[in-house]
Amino acid sequence: MHSTFMGLEIGKRGILAHQTSLKTTGHNLANLNTEGYSRQRVKLSTVEPLYDASLERVNVPGQLGQGPKIQQVERIFDILHENQILSTADDFGYWQTREFYIRKLEMIYAEPNETSVRTYMDAFWTSWQDLAGNPESLAQRNIVIENGKALAEAINHRYNSLYEQRVLLNDAVKVTVNDINKKAEQIAILNNRIVLSKAVGDDPNDLMDRRDLLVDQLAELVPLTVEHRDTDEFLVHIYGRTLVQGELVKPLTMSEIPNDPGMMKVDWVEEDELKDYLGKSGKLYSLIELRDVDIKDEIKKIDTMTINFSDMVNGLHREGVGRGGSTGLDFFTQLPIIEDVNGNYDSNGDGEFDQTYLFRITGTESLSPTQPVGLEGTLTFDGADGPVEVPYYASDTVEKIVERINYANSNVVARLDSQGRLSLKGTMGTSGQYKDFVIRHVEDSGQFLVGYAGLLQASGADGAYDYDQINAGQAALRLNEGVTYAVSPLANPAAWISVNSRVAADANMVAATMRLVTNEAAIGDNRMALAIADLRYEKVMVDRLTSLDDFFADNAALVGVKGSNAQASYLDFDARMKNLNDIKQSISGVNINEEFADLVRFQHGFAASARFVTEIDKMLETIIKLGLNG
Repeated sequence: MHSTFMGLEIGKRGILAHQTSLKTTGHNLANLNTEGYSRQRVKLSTVEPLYDASLERVNVPGQLGQGPKIQQVERIFDILHENQILSTADDFGYWQTREFYIRKLEMIYAEPNETSVRTYMDAFWTSWQDLAGNPESLAQRNIVIENGKALAEAINHRYNSLYEQRVLLNDAVKVTVNDINKKAEQIAILNNRIVLSKAVGDDPNDLMDRRDLLVDQLAELVPLTVEHRDTDEFLVHIYGRTLVQGELVKPLTMSEIPNDPGMMKVDWVEEDELKDYLGKSGKLYSLIELRDVDIKDEIKKIDTMTINFSDMVNGLHREGVGRGGSTGLDFFTQLPIIEDVNGNYDSNGDGEFDQTYLFRITGTESLSPTQPVGLEGTLTFDGADGPVEVPYYASDTVEKIVERINYANSNVVARLDSQGRLSLKGTMGTSGQYKDFVIRHVEDSGQFLVGYAGLLQASGADGAYDYDQINAGQAALRLNEGVTYAVSPLANPAAWISVNSRVAADANMVAATMRLVTNEAAIGDNRMALAIADLRYEKVMVDRLTSLDDFFADNAALVGVKGSNAQASYLDFDARMKNLNDIKQSISGVNINEEFADLVRFQHGFAASARFVTEIDKMLETIIKLGLNG
């Protein structure tokens, strides 16, 4: 027989169930604007009936229910949709970061603009052209000097801006790594709390929301996947490598990049560099790529342009004559990497010279660009991945061989100078492994660089120029016959280029005239000023581009294309993320109208249960009174 007070118990359970539902609805409404919050629902079920078919029971029809019970406080969450968000977030983070910093790079270039390097370069060439029109003018020489100073300062400013941008990106890498580690630690702490809560039968919905929010934020920084195990263990992987496993964290570490002072690479404990496992996605990879590829490449370009530009202007200016008969002066400063005039360098710091660092070597013979050489052989230079061979044939013209050298992807570029002599120049070093602007190896199996261009003393490996020895120029080059060379410059010439202080102090030293036998300047001779002005259009091979004008046009166009692509991709992934988050909000977000409807529904349920208890209480009171009076 069931209890006399069973009705009170049923009513009480109804009150408590609806009271919990009301509190859950209030919790939803209170967290309407809480980031990462997923709405919750109370799942109600009935308490086991009073009688079970397998047990003895009173002979009454049906099973007598005992009211509701709270089965679970459920979090409305779609794990499949969440995985889709995670798979898109890393691309969004990559392009958002890239778009932001490429826009800053475009601001540095400021092309076209009155303060851009190209504008100052144009003014510099124009001033030489104007000097050619009035070669005796002191005022025009002063204009050349001032334009040279302005150009040098603009180049310095661009280098400094690019370097500051690279330092800023390096700082951003460090901050992002710390942020990743901090979020990983917070996820591990939440993992532990969630497991403990579930162990005692609780539904730690708010803790799981906080963990999922951290995972969403982490997914924008690095490409990751999550794993839910049956044991309630939660794991976070970066391309299959574990970052978080339960309450354990494998943090990212950093160390300085060799030959790149102050710049930090991201390590994975004691394993390889993490960048190799980021799959070109996520904010962290974007920062590393911008720092070590995009900005570093722009610094390389401005340095390459600067050393080639100043070397060509200086080469002509040294051969010219100023108003007072001065000659042999550089127009721009030249800061060699070593004071040794032969280019001998101590590469390992043991106090002994062991290598030769030459930037440019120029042959003795004046060559015709369109003349077939009538020779066959193979030129060998050093490249990023080892020796680079450049064949030449009897039917090849000089300009064809020069072109083949320039596009062979070695560390050497070639050009014919104003007198038609073959000039070889070292390019930027590769991956920090080599010094910049150092010719490392020049070899010819035939006679093109030997007798024809008048550069090497002998053919074959025995006659090759190789930087990995001292006095390499004296050993391999035809110096006694007039081969000239320039020692490699100090690193980052764009940072220190300036007008020669002697020229800046006396405008008469600006050389506008060709040198005569007597080293005097012929009155009205403007040939040197014209020759320097014409460098603007000459084939100078700056960073494998034909002319200085091509260099600036290519640079501006490339940065513009990068910016356009980054913006388009960012907008695309931004729209995708917005759509995915809108869908997530429709699934897990708090809807005010729906919550208000539930509020009324649960309030009515609570009131009904309370009324039921009141009625049962009245019935019991009547029964008790009857029993006492009976």
